[in-house]
Amino acid sequence: MAARLSHRAHTLHHDGEQLQARTRLLQDELMAKLTERSNQLLYILSVMTAVLLPMTIISGLFGMNVGGLPLVDTALGFWVVTAIAVVVAGIVYMVVRRLGRV
Repeated sequence: MAARLSHRAHTLHHDGEQLQARTRLLQDELMAKLTERSNQLLYILSVMTAVLLPMTIISGLFGMNVGGLPLVDTALGFWVVTAIAVVVAGIVYMVVRRLGRV
């Protein structure tokens, strides 16, 4: 009876170790997936930051209440600055995408 109980305890101990190993493997896999998703979101955030940076700088410069700013006295000044910001943002976006694929 003692030998049978000892064998049963050994089997339960072995099963517990296998269960712990499986749990660690599952935890590692879940952490890898979470890390991958986090990296994807950080990449998207970095791309958005890089794309919006030129427009932020341009709007900051033209938002100053000082004299002598270019295109202030023309009727199409707003649209020219908007076009410049969009073109620069597009160029930055293409550069960031190209760097991301390399």
